[in-house]
Amino acid sequence: MTKIVNSIILSADLNRREGRVFQAKVYTNRQRAIDFVWMYIPSFCVYCSYTGQLYTNYDLYNLENTSGVIVLPKNHHDTFNFSGENSVFKTKFVMATSSNLKKTKLLDLRQPGNIKSLQTNLFNLALEKRLLPVVLKSDLRRLKNDLPYLSIHTLDLANLPSMSDFRLSQIEAAVLDRLESSPLSR
Repeated sequence: MTKIVNSIILSADLNRREGRVFQAKVYTNRQRAIDFVWMYIPSFCVYCSYTGQLYTNYDLYNLENTSGVIVLPKNHHDTFNFSGENSVFKTKFVMATSSNLKKTKLLDLRQPGNIKSLQTNLFNLALEKRLLPVVLKSDLRRLKNDLPYLSIHTLDLANLPSMSDFRLSQIEAAVLDRLESSPLSR
């Protein structure tokens, strides 16, 4: 079910909103990019660098002009506040898809010029490599052939010393639970 958001609802604080919008404007086939967001973003917790918030429980809504998809958090207790400056890092892993969005591959870009398609799912990779995969709005990218792909970031809990062990374990559980319950764990 596609949800469309009225611009009146979104008129409050444009910068806060923009930090949660996955833009599809640059795509020739905007609908394919939006479908990609709807298929894969719900597998991840979303970090917004502008607000310094990690959203673990949220709804997605299409913007009425089909320019993108916005993340709207559901409950304040499912949102974690911290500066990601020293704790959210880009990985060399991406999720790429076929033109019909039927096949998705997890790609390893750690060695330039030697792109590997991994035979594991993202949840197993997270456990093996001790990654806590999260996405940012800027992680939705496009290949030269206009196919969307998703760059993946990781959250480093060791760089959040001001948080209690209990709060850190809540964050870790939320990220892994969301990923484990998604199609990316199969």
